[in-house]
Amino acid sequence: SSYFQKYMLMCTLYYSYSFFYLAGKPWGPWSTGYKILSSESGWGGYGISAHPGWSTQPNELYFSQGPNGPLNVFRLTFEY
Repeated sequence: SSYFQKYMLMCTLYYSYSFFYLAGKPWGPWSTGYKILSSESGWGGYGISAHPGWSTQPNELYFSQGPNGPLNVFRLTFEY
């Protein structure tokens, strides 16, 4: 993440939650997870992929994930 000046790992707990983690090095140690989506809010899925090249602002990140069908695309906007 150029915004945080750290490495970012995005992952999902199958159909339950999606998180991202931050670390100063590619091998960690990783931060506590930041929950960004959940099945409780209607957005359970899997297969998360980050798309940093789609962002036009340094504080945003687009990512996609899907169930069986078309992928859903989301935008994270960081205000840290």
